[in-house]
Formats: sequence, C-alpha cells, structure tokens
Amino acid sequence: MRSRPAAYGGGKDDAVSGSITLEYTERAFVDAYLEQLDLSLVLTFEGTQEIADGVLPMLQVSVPLLRLNGDVPTSNGGDVITVQHQFVGLSGSTAPEPIYAVYRSLDAAP
Repeated sequence: MRSRPAAYGGGKDDAVSGSITLEYTERAFVDAYLEQLDLSLVLTFEGTQEIADGVLPMLQVSVPLLRLNGDVPTSNGGDVITVQHQFVGLSGSTAPEPIYAVYRSLDAAP
C-alpha cells in the first residue's frame, strides 16, 4: 500500500495544458473556438546537422485533441487578428493519450 498519493491521478489530471497565440486569417479558428471543436497541435523541431545523407534529426510533439479557451476573437480594425488562447489537450476517442513525442534518429533498436 502506498504511503502517498500517486503522482498521476487520472481523471482531471488526464490532460496537458498551455497557451498559444493564434493569428486569425480565416473563419476556421473562430468556429473552432466558438463551437469548442476538436483541434490538434503538432510542433516539429528539426536539427541542422545531417545524421545521414539528407536526413536531419527531428523531434515532434503532438497534442492530437485540444480545445481552445480564453478571449473571443474580435475585429482589429483591419489589422491581423491575434489572440493568446489557453488550451487543454485531452485524451479521447481520437487518441488514448493527451500528448505524444516522436524523435527521429537512425537507431534501429526499438
């Protein structure tokens, strides 16, 4: 039996959160925000030194299911509309985990 609570409790802790600044150039993000539609986020970082001919090391961080929170997008007098949103990444039917990380290398071992 444990003498302390588990670090990961599931339920409400079964999420990842953060913030992102979005540039609203079309209606899709507005609809996603207002209707709380499922979105995904993929961040790709690529190294500058080849690890083989034409192959760069790469790290991808993926949040396959997220929802936006925060301020409602509003007009900016004809200028580009940007809004900093809080987001929460969830586990669900599209992905069993709220966040994934993938590293590309030439390692053949699993």
